[in-house]
Amino acid sequence: MQRILLSAPFLFLACTAYGLNSQVLDSPEWMSSLEKNGLNIAQMLFNQKSSANNARLSQNEGYLSIANTLSADLDKLQAADKYLSVTMAKKHRLFDKRWLKSKDAYFELIGIAPRFDMAPFGNDQFGCGETRLLYRLAYEKKWRGNAVYSRLPLTLNVVYWNADKQGDGESCTKLARKWKKMRRSQLAAHLKTISNEQNLKSVEVNLQAVRWPSTVRPDFGGYAEYILRVFTKKNKSKRFEPSSLLNTLDVSKIKRSKLLKKELLSFITNPENIKKADQGIARIPEKFLAKKAVSFAFHGSHRLANRQLEQIYSKKEFSKIDFSKYTSFKTSGAWMRKLQDHSCVSCHQGRSIAGFHFVGRDRKKSFAANRVYFAKSGHLREDEQRRERYFQNLVQGKNPDPSRGFSERNPSEPGTYGAHCSLGLDKSFVSWTCARGLTCQKILANKPASNLGIGNCLPIEKGKGGDPSELGLVTQAADSRRDRVVDKKNRACSEGYYSFDARDGFPSGLCYRDCPSGNALGKKLSQGEACGLIAFNGFNPCLAKGEAFTKCLSEFTGELVLRKCSENAPCRDDFVCSQAKAGGVCIPPYFLFQLRLDGHPKPS
Repeated sequence: MQRILLSAPFLFLACTAYGLNSQVLDSPEWMSSLEKNGLNIAQMLFNQKSSANNARLSQNEGYLSIANTLSADLDKLQAADKYLSVTMAKKHRLFDKRWLKSKDAYFELIGIAPRFDMAPFGNDQFGCGETRLLYRLAYEKKWRGNAVYSRLPLTLNVVYWNADKQGDGESCTKLARKWKKMRRSQLAAHLKTISNEQNLKSVEVNLQAVRWPSTVRPDFGGYAEYILRVFTKKNKSKRFEPSSLLNTLDVSKIKRSKLLKKELLSFITNPENIKKADQGIARIPEKFLAKKAVSFAFHGSHRLANRQLEQIYSKKEFSKIDFSKYTSFKTSGAWMRKLQDHSCVSCHQGRSIAGFHFVGRDRKKSFAANRVYFAKSGHLREDEQRRERYFQNLVQGKNPDPSRGFSERNPSEPGTYGAHCSLGLDKSFVSWTCARGLTCQKILANKPASNLGIGNCLPIEKGKGGDPSELGLVTQAADSRRDRVVDKKNRACSEGYYSFDARDGFPSGLCYRDCPSGNALGKKLSQGEACGLIAFNGFNPCLAKGEAFTKCLSEFTGELVLRKCSENAPCRDDFVCSQAKAGGVCIPPYFLFQLRLDGHPKPS
């Protein structure tokens, strides 16, 4: 197989025809049906007709206020980087803001998330959690005579407080039981009753704004920046205004002010607030919070820029605190990791799909080589187990435990493939074990060392299809663009396997071999392996000629043995479960066009 030039990114119905649970509802057919029944973003949020594209949405003052804020963010990035462009002509790629107002683009409903477990973050009026409607930006247009459809790496989360039609203060148990008993046919009507100005909490945006290909950042296998924004309405205004992100610090503002730094230190070290951090329900006051944040991939949990608290304080400042009486952390380092985990920035880089936790399953019209198979990150898959316990306790009339552990890991069960695990250096993580057949291995570490000793659950034997093939250390800089992966070493692949480097677009490398063709190779797939398509030489030149990505994918891809994935077998960090002939395979997210910025047609 030739060297790769491309550098890029089921749970099925969480219900039957009768009765829902707390998992994200993501059936493509059901989401399409719900849109036709009034749950499209135009009607739900902007009071416009269901056929509204982004050009028509831009006539709405509310949508325009969001689009203009994001456009200004993108303009600021481009002004600061002479290599940043919406085309492939320059080294760095920028999200094309024209999609936000294009007649070719629109937002698709990709999921509905019941979040009864968010009750601790509510108030006296809304104390039963949230319901979230998740949308992704998509487009359809003619390209060189062909109709082309794809999604783009922007998600929009419309959040409503849980409330009943009358707003009469139903108990949380009653609301949960109502959800539990609800038929599929009743869902659209129910959601319409809560989608009003009174119940609207916020609109949350996650936008992949910048991507550098692996040819520019060969040590990481690529580089990306994700803009995180929250918008709210105030005083019956038609406009959405930027609002504070939950527990996400304004690092630069705090570092400039000795008073703020001192006040924040006093707040987070208050014993009652340490206890809340232990439970996972800490809430930092708004005066310390940012209205815009950026998270960074790849290897997000190893990047100092994603760990806000560590940019402000050192562990020495917490040396007098006795952490032994807490459950989820026993050391200052683990406590800082847990408190940072409450922030949007760290959460989006903990066991994620390079910045996303849910990207939505694809509809039938998606091009086969551009389709997601399992749309949830390893983080979301495990966290749904906690959410379900909370939900079922509500249904049963019990007082649910609001506690939540680290977002990156469910410590109550042995870790599956790729899960974060303990190497034995910090007693806080002794419960982070691996399932049978897997062992905790150090693929990446921080330089200077963090001493937390967090590794990944991987097979005991040498690497096979899809396993990492590189080891290294990630240097630590508050400016993520200065980070490097250094001291690289090879991680052995099994006999008969080859390896791709990070410079080929694979974070931490990848073991592979050619797929068996009939009995020609005489070697069957091993457990956990599957055959999947990967682009090879000729692909990027095809794109550079202005050809449709569908044509380039059809002509310049080949099958390799990769890691098999499904709802029960998620991918490792920074990989996505894409569609294969038989199930799913793990590939870097930017190998899917719907999760990258370049190679798309020009918006109109």
